[in-house]
Amino acid sequence: SDLTPGFYTVTEPGETGWGLTGLVCVDPTTNSIVDVGAGEASITLDGNETVTCTYTNTEDNPALVLTKTGVLDDTVVPPSGISNVGDTITYSFSVENTGNVALTNIDVTDPLLPTLVCTIANLAVGATDSCTPTNNVYTLVAGDITAAERVNTATAASDEGASDDDTETVPLPAPALVLTKTGVL
Repeated sequence: SDLTPGFYTVTEPGETGWGLTGLVCVDPTTNSIVDVGAGEASITLDGNETVTCTYTNTEDNPALVLTKTGVLDDTVVPPSGISNVGDTITYSFSVENTGNVALTNIDVTDPLLPTLVCTIANLAVGATDSCTPTNNVYTLVAGDITAAERVNTATAASDEGASDDDTETVPLPAPALVLTKTGVL
């Protein structure tokens, strides 16, 4: 229908799971102003003028990549330089937002560290951040020494449904024994 010349503001209501990624208005008199962040077009409509605005939406794709790193401290129980029952592995965690929406309340969990506290409150698209974890130190047991490595997996998950697992294998150096036999007649 025909509109009365004047000033109009056009908005598009947001849909859950979709984000506005573009807004363009074709205005022969160039009297329109678009604000993609607000999802708004301000139009000054002249008599017999047609202005066409196109909103472009992209489906939200929350995604993240967890990186888990373990550092062995083989100096806790002597002798140092080899792994001993009681030596420790300190784990650190970083998360990269690889999706197209900001992530919130990213929580890292780890079955090897049941009391781990590692949360990142907010993570912008394309950003990487590390948490400042507590209860992130594992103490080696005899089975670890026998296996000569500690394999462990952690999981990160956000409120938006993004999640990822990362497995870290920490090699555990074993003592080396060299036996030299000489015979004497």
